[in-house]
Amino acid sequence: MRPVDVLDSYRDYLQYERRYSLRTVVAYGRDVRRFFDEVYPGEEVDACVLGVSSRDVRMWAMRLSQGGMSSRSVNRCLSSLRSFYEYVRLSQGLEFNPVSSVSRMRVDRPLPSYFRQEEVQRLLARENYTDDYEGHLDRLILLSLYGLGVRRAELVGLRWGDVDLAQASVRVLGKGNKERIIPLIPELVAELEAFRERVELTFGAGVSSKAAIFVREDGRVLGGGDVYRRVNAHYARLTGGSCSGPHALRHSFATHMLEEGADISTIKALLGHATLKSTQVYTHTDIGLLKAAYRGSHPRSRNDKPGGRAEGEA
Repeated sequence: MRPVDVLDSYRDYLQYERRYSLRTVVAYGRDVRRFFDEVYPGEEVDACVLGVSSRDVRMWAMRLSQGGMSSRSVNRCLSSLRSFYEYVRLSQGLEFNPVSSVSRMRVDRPLPSYFRQEEVQRLLARENYTDDYEGHLDRLILLSLYGLGVRRAELVGLRWGDVDLAQASVRVLGKGNKERIIPLIPELVAELEAFRERVELTFGAGVSSKAAIFVREDGRVLGGGDVYRRVNAHYARLTGGSCSGPHALRHSFATHMLEEGADISTIKALLGHATLKSTQVYTHTDIGLLKAAYRGSHPRSRNDKPGGRAEGEA
């Protein structure tokens, strides 16, 4: 196999064997390609891929950092290159991985931005949304981000077939194509039912199980950027400020459940984190004892909370 073909086969390996999302595969390939373009400009990849040294990698990372790239982004590039060379080592018989001895850059992890519970109540108050298709769509977006704790890419990927309203649960496909099941709070069940009826009325047909949930009135499926802009627009209208978009609602989901007593391992599973380390950042708040699971903890799952529904209410 020509070394120039290794990058293509590496992408296939990530997509079909490791089952990474296409977005991740493209990102890894882009980082690896950048390394060769910048370290060996004008040279064919097959002429240098097997001759890369740890010093080459270390100096490249230093140049990226000095050029203004954040430590987190430099580490992502190193991770991509490390993964690529591990594949080359195993498939090409390379003696050692030149990236394995290169240390990651130190990252001071900032506390995630999130909304206070009273801010969420204001953000989701029904009177802040128009009583038309787009108004219902916007509220469903924000309520879903907060009620499910999903990433925006996961949100826009949801199909009606992923939702089981009878069982009050939704199937989410996360990073690495890993599937998880998230319970639906009663308010979100009702909102989804109402929106499905509105969709069917608008388009004059029943929804297909393969149809995207988050669709504009003109039939266009929303993308991640659309969701980001809609969340920020509602927050700005209410407060005059700006926020970190949909991820602030995901952080709020985790923070508020921990404040209400949810076990951190439960939060890890609901967020789709691969390791507990990713979830532990949410212990920035005084959470006391971590005992309760999802339904007893989510602040909008109980009938005594604003926006909740009494038993028997539609």
